[in-house]
Amino acid sequence: MEYTKKMTWAQLKKYQFVMGDLSHEYFAAYMMGQKSFNVGLGLIKIWDEKLTEQKRKDKALSDTAKNNNKGIEYEKDGNIKAAIRVYKKNLEIGYPATHSYDRLMIIYRKEKKIDEEIAVIDRALEIFASDPRYEKNIVKWNDRRDKAVSLKTKL
Repeated sequence: MEYTKKMTWAQLKKYQFVMGDLSHEYFAAYMMGQKSFNVGLGLIKIWDEKLTEQKRKDKALSDTAKNNNKGIEYEKDGNIKAAIRVYKKNLEIGYPATHSYDRLMIIYRKEKKIDEEIAVIDRALEIFASDPRYEKNIVKWNDRRDKAVSLKTKL
């Protein structure tokens, strides 16, 4: 049973963004004249999994950006239902970007759909709470939630 695969630098290059520091070592060896490398099959499997995951994330980012742009255009055209639809689609995609959450919160507040606004806020808080990069957003959303709950009791 074989445990390694003989690969050229050309074959290894597709993994360069998921192989970490090994990329530099393989490249240095290639530049020093090494033509092929024996790479463990387990390592190749890990790289393939990382590559697949990175492609999934890249697609999610691309789809999210496209939907955000569509949502912005729909809002400019006054087609709020279509904007809501594409922003909700982004929430389903699950890419960690705040634009769709913020826009849905604003739209639902304007339409006095307070329960929907609170649901979006709660979901945003759940998704982004553990990431320190979103600390300012968390504070803003908590304030917004308090105001929405207060507004709901007045309606």
